[in-house]
Amino acid sequence: MNLSKSYQELARASIGRILVMDGPVGTAIGADELREEDYRGKMFADHAVDLQGDDDILCITASQLVKKAHRAYLEAGADIIRTNTFRANPISQGKFRLENMAYDIALTGTTLACESIAEYNDDIVQCKTGKLGQTLERKYVAGTIGPADDSADVGFRDLVDAYSEVARGLLDGKADIILLDSFRDLLNVKAALHAIYKVCTERQELVPIMVTGEVCEGPERKQTSLTARALQHGVSSFPVFSIGLSAGENSGDLQTLLKEIESAPVRMSVMVDVSLEGMKPHDSDSVKTRAKEIWRYADTGLVNIVGGGCESTPDTVKFMVKALKGSRPRRIPARRYNMLLSGLAPMTVSGAGNCICVGNVFNREESPEFARVFGERNIGDAVALGRKQVGYGAEILDVNLDSYDTEAPQIQAFMSKMLEDANLSKCPVMMDSRSWDLLVAGMECAPGKGIARSISLAEGEDVFLTKAQEIRKRGFALVCFAEDEKGVADTFARETEIIERMYRLLVGKLNFLAEDIVFEPCVSADGEPFEDAVNLLFKVCRFVKANLPYAHVLGDITKLGLHTAGLEKARPGLTSVFLHHAKKCGLDFYIATPERIPAYEEIPYRQCCLLEDVVLSRVPDAKKKLIAALKAM
Repeated sequence: MNLSKSYQELARASIGRILVMDGPVGTAIGADELREEDYRGKMFADHAVDLQGDDDILCITASQLVKKAHRAYLEAGADIIRTNTFRANPISQGKFRLENMAYDIALTGTTLACESIAEYNDDIVQCKTGKLGQTLERKYVAGTIGPADDSADVGFRDLVDAYSEVARGLLDGKADIILLDSFRDLLNVKAALHAIYKVCTERQELVPIMVTGEVCEGPERKQTSLTARALQHGVSSFPVFSIGLSAGENSGDLQTLLKEIESAPVRMSVMVDVSLEGMKPHDSDSVKTRAKEIWRYADTGLVNIVGGGCESTPDTVKFMVKALKGSRPRRIPARRYNMLLSGLAPMTVSGAGNCICVGNVFNREESPEFARVFGERNIGDAVALGRKQVGYGAEILDVNLDSYDTEAPQIQAFMSKMLEDANLSKCPVMMDSRSWDLLVAGMECAPGKGIARSISLAEGEDVFLTKAQEIRKRGFALVCFAEDEKGVADTFARETEIIERMYRLLVGKLNFLAEDIVFEPCVSADGEPFEDAVNLLFKVCRFVKANLPYAHVLGDITKLGLHTAGLEKARPGLTSVFLHHAKKCGLDFYIATPERIPAYEEIPYRQCCLLEDVVLSRVPDAKKKLIAALKAM
């Protein structure tokens, strides 16, 4: 996909200075003072529902008022003009029975903004406004998409369809940028990004995508409220131009929150409200006090774009332009190649050999009841098991959806139940299913950025790449299983051949983030592989770390033959010894059943030697000797 001309121009413009975005159109035109007939116009004079409060419909019924607002912000010096389309989606417009007008509002709103810029530039050329000899500066139209109203009861795919309609209208109207403005819910953000990316893919041209979240911090914060780092992690798989924060009711100190996400390798924006009430233009102290509110973002090198918040008028924007003149923009840091995950809380996987426990929320083999029906009682049992896993140190929850009667509504019910638990809701999820449809349904219910397990080359490269692309569109990392068209890998040579081939396809053809790729070697003591299962896993780990930069490896302890009959008592010790050596080889994730695992250093020396003999296959009769030792204890 090619970068649009506006993408390249905006990227260059943001290098030299801090760009300024306008404020809301409704604030500039005094929408609170408009009457019902102003909203209806001639077109909706007989409409059955009151339209007062639907500021977006003014694009059609009062276009001159909207253009007047755009002109006021342009004359104030704004570089980026937002379209008056914050709630132009079919879901929000359904409240006014105008859902069929969503595309038209988006198209008309963008056209009005483009016309306002063209007329403003013409007046400069003809010296009707501005100063004599004033040079033209490139102005950008940001097609604005706000969160859908009452979206909690709307499915992910319905959200994608709604946002897609708005995105098409904005791009058909020649918007330079797509702006997701003041989103409060990460699932909504992911649905909107999915829609925009889908529309851009259809056009084979990527426009700049800016995301701003209205975060909540401090004592007023609810459990499900969006946080700054969760926003950063949640959108890290998408090719966004910038991420930023907007001033909300309980947003706290935005400067402090921006520092939390300063490592993001994208541009940063902030939407602020600076009150000019009581400020005397000739009172230097008053002017400096207000200017410092804006300078503090620029002086600390935290922003590339500053915009007006919901209370910002053209006078506010004009003051911001003057205050930021000459300020240097934030330098975009280098990408750190860490895997960024999130539930409702962020999680960073550095790839430094720290084995992260992935706990089974429910396991079909261990709980046959789940195989028959995924009912309300089972959901409660799964949540209880999830709490137990977190208590034992699990940081990621493996949600295995392979139940015969599991469907999207049941998955949604389970995820909703998980989000009610303060501890479980913080954890990223690993959606796990052999059914592609179930895997997709699971990803569309998870609000944060998780991991999808798993896809392989069994159906060929085209299917593999298509599935990987769909996983990325839903904001997930992925697990690749070592299997190709010839079958499951059964030797080290086959393992490495398949894994390397998948890596080259993902990174080379899809430009998939290498740090979002996890490989699961096919290792099992149940079959008859040429190498021992544990040693094979360790060898694959070393190969991946040496040859496939930034990729990760997942090992399923339950398949390694360490927990065979007679070794039940030794299972915690075997797991501890395994993890001690796995960390040295670079294993990143491991799946285990819930249990207390002793520290490696706490295991008695003689017992540790016996355990290591089994794990590392150092002697032929290692398991028999360990079983005999356990019986003697």
